[in-house]
Amino acid sequence: PTLEHCDANNWNCDDHTIAPGESFVDLNKSCGTSVGNCKAGKVTACDLSKTEPALVKQVLAAQKLAFNEHWVCSSDTWLPAPEVCNGKDDDCDGVLPANELDSDTDKFLACSGCSKGGGRFDLAAGLDCNDCNPTAPSIYPGAEEQCNNLDDNCNGQRDETPNVCSKGGSACCYPNGCRNLSTELDHCGGCNQPCDAKVSSLCVSAKCVCGSTGSACGPGLNCTGIGSAALCSCIPGGRCAGCCTASACDPGTTSAACGKGGQACAVCTAPKTCQAGVCL
Repeated sequence: PTLEHCDANNWNCDDHTIAPGESFVDLNKSCGTSVGNCKAGKVTACDLSKTEPALVKQVLAAQKLAFNEHWVCSSDTWLPAPEVCNGKDDDCDGVLPANELDSDTDKFLACSGCSKGGGRFDLAAGLDCNDCNPTAPSIYPGAEEQCNNLDDNCNGQRDETPNVCSKGGSACCYPNGCRNLSTELDHCGGCNQPCDAKVSSLCVSAKCVCGSTGSACGPGLNCTGIGSAALCSCIPGGRCAGCCTASACDPGTTSAACGKGGQACAVCTAPKTCQAGVCL
């Protein structure tokens, strides 16, 4: 007869195998490992009906640790468990899975199932969840949105923050980047709001203007020339439906000024009159 072992044999020859509360050779031995997210405790009892998952036996065997799957360990023991997304070595094999590494050092994890659950499987200190780009340190939930056609703050939208380019009279014109709404002809006063080249040559203070006139050209006139040297003129084939007199657009319906299509106005001499822009 000898002390019982945690198995089905009757070591002390008392006509029964190990009974609840009975002393046995493994009592108070170290139970488990303290590698990774595990804590080694003490063997407190033996329960032959209890078995541990293959993962526990495999990990502890790899570390050459004595372990009996029938052991009941103290309540402070944390045995190897399947990995969860928390930045910890939950299966205690000494290796943190690649998908739980904060490789871009932005303090956010991108792995699936990440959550702040508390307890043993809570996130590692200093980490958070839902990184939408684990390789870019400037992209993470709550990051400042940039005008770069990227979802910087991981909310599923790109360049959506209204004031992302608000400095200097600019705004974000996705997908074209930051544009100066005060000076750019294609974004004058608003994103993707181009000036009409027929009546303007510049964007000044978020307003489309022709040259140095201070405004866009009026009805029937075209902005001719480049930049600040442009002028509002009446030109053939331009915006003037009537006829041109110098730099003015005339309706072209009178005998004194008859014409159409922006041609020079003609004088209809009697007995001719102006009919539909033609002297007849």
